[in-house]
Amino acid sequence: MKRMSTWQRAMAWSVGGLLVAAVVSAATVPNSFSAGEVLSAQKLNDNFAALADAVRAATPPGTIIAYAGIVSDQTPPPKGWLTCDGTPIDRAMYGDLFAAIGTAWGNGNGTTTFNVPDFRGRFLRGTDSGSGRDPDRGGRGSSNNGGNTGDAVGTVQGDDFRSHAHGYHAIFTIAADNSQPNHYNRTGAFSFVLKDNTSYNAGGNETRPQNAGVNYLIKY
Repeated sequence: MKRMSTWQRAMAWSVGGLLVAAVVSAATVPNSFSAGEVLSAQKLNDNFAALADAVRAATPPGTIIAYAGIVSDQTPPPKGWLTCDGTPIDRAMYGDLFAAIGTAWGNGNGTTTFNVPDFRGRFLRGTDSGSGRDPDRGGRGSSNNGGNTGDAVGTVQGDDFRSHAHGYHAIFTIAADNSQPNHYNRTGAFSFVLKDNTSYNAGGNETRPQNAGVNYLIKY
């Protein structure tokens, strides 16, 4: 079996527990070398550029990952990634990310910055895109000022509980004689009024499924 060259081997690296694999084929790398051949800077640079493109294609700017590591002021996210906390960032400095997401998540100061997504404490949901699974898609709001609204990437919804009703069974006892105060005589006409009431409060502070906490990161 013919041994693969270095340029053809699978590249793998771990980003906070996320394993990304990019297989570089012979067609991807423009130059190959033979024993004793004098290497040129141009050919090496072309190969490195092709490898960089392959790596970039594996995780393009705008890619979102769930990161199990700690992120804080003292512990920044891995290189090449930003925390999804809604922060406004520079459009020129993060040009590739700006080209990918634009102002979908907020237009920053309106001129030189834009917002990254803010996923703190939020679940993610796919856009409806004609599926009819999000009945309130038209009322979705912007994540930050200047961001998208309606059925689009970058929008958010507040929490809600689907409208429903609870059935109940009520039994009324009517006295047969005058032995009880405030009685109704079975043989005579009577009337009574049912007043609106509510049940006792039950449950926690929100409606939620079982969940686990992670830090969401975005590739720039």
